[in-house]
Amino acid sequence: IQPDYHKAWFNRGVVLGNLDRYDEAIASYDRVIEIQPDYHEAWTNRGMTLNNLGQYPQAIASCDRAIEIQPDKHEAWLNRGAALNNLGQYPQAIASYDRAIEIQPDFYQTWSNRGIAFGDWKGYKSEIDAYHEAFQHIHSDTHPEDWGLLQYRIGRAHYQEGINQLLNYRNT
Repeated sequence: IQPDYHKAWFNRGVVLGNLDRYDEAIASYDRVIEIQPDYHEAWTNRGMTLNNLGQYPQAIASCDRAIEIQPDKHEAWLNRGAALNNLGQYPQAIASYDRAIEIQPDFYQTWSNRGIAFGDWKGYKSEIDAYHEAFQHIHSDTHPEDWGLLQYRIGRAHYQEGINQLLNYRNT
């Protein structure tokens, strides 16, 4: 057993995060960072895990550190955007998602999160427009599952808008 093998600690953090054992996952990522401070994947996953715990400023700080180390990894930008969105900082979240898209334009999750941020910030029509923009990069013939998930997000946004209109109608 090699107690200073950073990849083992990293994989342990991934597994613990998948089990929703977030505090233990963070401890594992912290151990990775002790061993290898510039291991950007540990900083990125640490940020995602802190986001899952609702510790958004700390999540952003971890993602910022990952970006300092490796600025062309879309995952850190995506996770940074998620934490900013959770803080209600929608323009900054969208800017992070846009940077992630510049790096990896065909990654569904970024487009999905970007659409949600637009919906939270500017409403239903902006959310729909954001999803439609994604179809320039996510095509049914090359990314059929992701294309279908975008269709689902659009349908979900229409459904939610219908519910909102119904509730407004009933309250008048």
